Amino acid sequence: MGVRFRHRTQRIGTGFDSTNVLPARLPIPSRRFADPEGLNAYLDRIADRIQSLPGVRDVAFTQGLPTQGTPFSRSFQIADQPPTERAVRPMGGLKTVSPSYFRTLGLRLLNGRALSNNDGRGAPLVIVINETFARMHFPKVDPIGKRLLMRATATAGTGVLNDVAWEVVGVVADEGLSWNGAPEAMMYGTREQSPSDYLALAVRTSIDPVRLQESIRKAVSTVDRDQALANVQTLDDLNSDPSKRHYPVRPPLGRLQPRSSG
Repeated sequence: MGVRFRHRTQRIGTGFDSTNVLPARLPIPSRRFADPEGLNAYLDRIADRIQSLPGVRDVAFTQGLPTQGTPFSRSFQIADQPPTERAVRPMGGLKTVSPSYFRTLGLRLLNGRALSNNDGRGAPLVIVINETFARMHFPKVDPIGKRLLMRATATAGTGVLNDVAWEVVGVVADEGLSWNGAPEAMMYGTREQSPSDYLALAVRTSIDPVRLQESIRKAVSTVDRDQALANVQTLDDLNSDPSKRHYPVRPPLGRLQPRSSG
């Protein structure tokens, strides 16, 4: 159980605003950065360059674009419920994102707060859940402040992942996808607390995003001239033609694991 590849998603409506959003894959060799700090500093430089472009409103990184669902799922235990064996624990999709993801995609905040730049290394581990997750696992209670026990850090030399507590701080609208015909229960963690070295870029613009494609490529190249952008297209374009969707390939387990906050 635990992390597994997910890609059989279907659109059941959209809970986001795809207008003027330009996504692109940002392929980074899995062994390029030895730790999450180096990777995130690199991504921050890319985001700053793109954000400075005229016509750019917001920049975010995400492990899976809305049209692609959640690449991986995670088993969890609600902290104040009787313990259960890992093999029979419920599963939820966990997506690594920048805190700006919700704003960039226009996802509505329904309860609590969104992720913030303060939710970084050394801060208490937090997640935001979607409406379906709240309805499925907290049907009669306010989920804000509840804690989920999930795997987070690898024990040195063993490859064993330990359970740590993640506090639910917010609830957002569903992105509008299903998993095997049912709405997908999803969680969101920051790229500092839930690192991933397989991320996509999402840029919201105030003008036709197609006009900014070349400027965005050049901005990325000023940080690293060898950094490629792949599958650059508008989110509307991606939504309209399922054949254009490119699902992620599962990266090696144990890469870029976050440090526990205790």
